[in-house]
Amino acid sequence: MLEFRKTDGSADPEKRDLILEKLFNAEPVGIFTLPAGIKELNPTIRFAPPFIITEEEIRYLDEVLTRSLYKPV
Repeated sequence: MLEFRKTDGSADPEKRDLILEKLFNAEPVGIFTLPAGIKELNPTIRFAPPFIITEEEIRYLDEVLTRSLYKPV
């Protein structure tokens, strides 16, 4: 799970929704991402990888997350 917080520790549901949108629009690699938690209190993304996942798929997910998280908004 990945939880989104601002630098002051408060919840950042807008950032979570932005990242979810980017992940949903990324090339499919067989990893399910779902919103989790109470949006206003602990906005999180839950990952549900398949039982068998390749290193290439993990690297791709890492690349998409990195681009999504560190790209200026």
